[in-house]
Amino acid sequence: MRTVERIIRPLALLFAILCPAVPVRAACLGGHPSVDDEYQQSNLVIVGRVIKAIKVPESDGLLEGTVYTIRIDKTYHGRKRETIKVFSENSSGRFPMNIGDDYVLFLSLPSAGRTMVDACGNSGLVRKSTSLIESVEKLSRR
Repeated sequence: MRTVERIIRPLALLFAILCPAVPVRAACLGGHPSVDDEYQQSNLVIVGRVIKAIKVPESDGLLEGTVYTIRIDKTYHGRKRETIKVFSENSSGRFPMNIGDDYVLFLSLPSAGRTMVDACGNSGLVRKSTSLIESVEKLSRR
């Protein structure tokens, strides 16, 4: 048994060094929607800045996660408002955001009553979404 341990331990260490951790992406069973499709299916399409993040525990059968308060700078689709709270569950479907960062967000109101972002969709950081925002602007002028 000691011989096996002497072989496996160095191999496990080598594997850990050569195979760095990779961020896990959501399991997108339905694939990734086109910008046009997601725009039409969303209740709200906005550009906004995260101004607050609060962790929330699991309750009433809903997963734990984070509620982000977003200050809306531009509304492309849906009812205009100043801020919105967006929930990101602590699962492979999470859409993590950072306070102070600007995002283009395609939002939906699921049956659980929490406004959410589809992690398999087109939402993302504004600074990485120039062509996406151009497409959304064209869709909003239709």
